[in-house]
Amino acid sequence: MDGTVTQLVMRYLTGRPGFISDRTFDTSTNQMIYWHCIAPTKLFGKENASAPHKIRITHTGEGAGHEVIAPSNEIVSVVKFDVRDKKIAIHQGRCIGNSYHPGCRTQWVIEANAKQILDHHSHRMFGRHRVILFGDFKKEILDLATLLGLEVIEEDRSLGI
Repeated sequence: MDGTVTQLVMRYLTGRPGFISDRTFDTSTNQMIYWHCIAPTKLFGKENASAPHKIRITHTGEGAGHEVIAPSNEIVSVVKFDVRDKKIAIHQGRCIGNSYHPGCRTQWVIEANAKQILDHHSHRMFGRHRVILFGDFKKEILDLATLLGLEVIEEDRSLGI
């Protein structure tokens, strides 16, 4: 439910769709792979061109998945609401390309402070999914958090602990 709320609020706030995804950390390269079996194609809003994409057989072989090829060298904002606890997680990074998986997955490689983000990851609060938006929306997200009275967890920053 929190992922759906995040996608809907962020689309209203930015006019852009979010990619709800799982993530894998590689702290040795400061990269994360964000992946899932479906992603939006209008990464910069509905009035812009669609990203290249492929319809592929799912990893279970029981249907179709959507692989979307993300543009490189673009800033991304990664966000997730925790509605119950009135918190929001945010970090930013740069999409540096795509990773291939023989199944259906969209897999975007994001360069960010992977170690810091892993250290501040809270599965209990935010679960495994995050929502990625192409663009620098940090100010808008922080302003929204202030208006809604949400505690902000900047996953890529020191929490002063």
